[in-house]
Amino acid sequence: MSAFTSNKSYAAGATFIPYAVERIRNAFVSEGFEFSRKSDSYSRTVIQVTKGNLFVKAVGLKQGLEISFTNEDGRITVEARGTVLKDQFAASMLTLLVAWPVVIPQIIGMVRQSGLDDRAIGIADAAYADYCAEKPSFCPHCGAKVSGNPGRCPHCGGIL
Repeated sequence: MSAFTSNKSYAAGATFIPYAVERIRNAFVSEGFEFSRKSDSYSRTVIQVTKGNLFVKAVGLKQGLEISFTNEDGRITVEARGTVLKDQFAASMLTLLVAWPVVIPQIIGMVRQSGLDDRAIGIADAAYADYCAEKPSFCPHCGAKVSGNPGRCPHCGGIL
C-alpha cells in the first residue's frame, strides 16, 4: 500500500546483509530515527526505521521505512518501502474531518518521507562498494589475491 518503493540487487553473499544493515542503521540513527529488526534469517532480513513521537504519529507526520534484504543464489535484493500511506491514511482522514488545518503539515511530512526509500538504496550502494573493496577475491585464472573489483586481474590480465 506504499507509494514509495525502491529496490536493487547486488552480486554478493549473505555476509553483505549485516554489513549493509549496519551502515543503514548508523546513517538513519544519526539523524534521530529509531531502528528495529522485524525479522532476521539467512534468506531474509527485514528492518524498520521510523521517526516521530506519539503526537506526530497521531497527526500523520511520522516518517517510516521498511527495508528488506533477500538472499537468493548469490544475489542480495534490497527493497526499501515507505510506510507513509499505510501508517498515515487513518490519521489523515481523521484530521481532514476534525482538524483540517493540520493537513498541510501532513502533506509536508509525506513529501519529506518520499525520498527515504531512495536514500536507503543509496546507502546500500555505498555499502556494496565498500564491501567489495574490503573483501579480497582471488583470480580464477592464476589464483592471485585481487582487492576491490577491477574487472581484470592485475597479475595475469584475466577477466574476473
